[in-house]
Amino acid sequence: MIPNPWDVGTARWLQGLGFAALAGTSSGFAWSQGHAENTVTREQTLAHLRELVAATDVPVNAYFECGFAADADTYGGQRGAGRRHRRGRPVDRGFDR
Repeated sequence: MIPNPWDVGTARWLQGLGFAALAGTSSGFAWSQGHAENTVTREQTLAHLRELVAATDVPVNAYFECGFAADADTYGGQRGAGRRHRRGRPVDRGFDR
């Protein structure tokens, strides 16, 4: 089980409880900022993920909503492992080709 912190405080708290990894939450982050789900920008999402990584010493899985792109090659402007889309959108679970 990997918990989903919505801010730096919950990330640190969950790490302190002994979780060995964390996973971002797009809806939790959006709601904690007073936004509806799926309305946070790519820049806001990247900044949030950077904050979680900087605030903890454990791996952070980046839940990057729908990648802010139409296909895996432009997914978030980056390539990597474990990417996923939700709600029937394409899935790319592989590593860099």
